[in-house]
Amino acid sequence: KNIETSRPRSAGKYRVLSIDDSLSTRKYLEKAFTEMGFESVTMGSGSEATNYLNFNQVDLITLDLKMPGISGDKWLIAERKEGL
Repeated sequence: KNIETSRPRSAGKYRVLSIDDSLSTRKYLEKAFTEMGFESVTMGSGSEATNYLNFNQVDLITLDLKMPGISGDKWLIAERKEGL
């Protein structure tokens, strides 16, 4: 992962990345985490999340395990092998 170009957290807030193929779930999680004071980022697939994580750091990831394409657990295993 390219740490040198990563975007820092905004104003000291912890950044949460939610990965889920369901738009309604992403909207719910974004609202909930924002209301709790976190910076919330959502992605609709593992590949979108991988692209985001190549240039940004997060403090917490919530992950849907059953997604079309690559499942959440397989995505996590692949990302851990790459140093996540």
